[in-house]
Amino acid sequence: VIGLLCILGIMYLLCSVINYLNNYMYAKVSIELSTLLRFDMFEKLQKLPISYFQNEADGRIVSKITNDTDAVRNFFSTIISIIIEGVFGFVIIYIYMYQLNPKFAIMVLFVMPLIIFWIYMYRVYTNRYSQKIRALNSHINATINENIKGLRIIQAFNQENFILNEFDKINHEYFVYRDKQLRLDITVGGPVFGFFRR
Repeated sequence: VIGLLCILGIMYLLCSVINYLNNYMYAKVSIELSTLLRFDMFEKLQKLPISYFQNEADGRIVSKITNDTDAVRNFFSTIISIIIEGVFGFVIIYIYMYQLNPKFAIMVLFVMPLIIFWIYMYRVYTNRYSQKIRALNSHINATINENIKGLRIIQAFNQENFILNEFDKINHEYFVYRDKQLRLDITVGGPVFGFFRR
């Protein structure tokens, strides 16, 4: 028993080290990717015509360079690792399942189209919300930036309440879509995917 416990302890230790290295490598690659992407975007910015800056708010440009590249970093550090681990885990489990009971393993394949359809529908809705959230976030940044620049004029014409109401509308809409995405993740995303996984 003591020998088995020692082996188990060594396995847990090795598993922890592998998980640490795995998480570190995904995080490192995602940070490097977002850094390069941010540099490329800034380099592209230098070559854009003046008309682009006249038609696009400063806050939106800043949001694209900072927030969107951070979203890419988050995608690679979390979602890609989950997908790779999930696919790899499923293949190994399915091989063992087929060895134990081929008929049951074939029955499991009939559930796969349902899972794929569910993932597709989830992706459609979450992409829709994500695009709206990014657009609203850019709008919020642009509004804040423009109001900081024009604060003296706003105060001179006593427009504080009007500006505040305009900002409140955008901010509330951002909250509404964040809440929709949260409810989608809680009700459709996590629990359903967890159910299929189990």
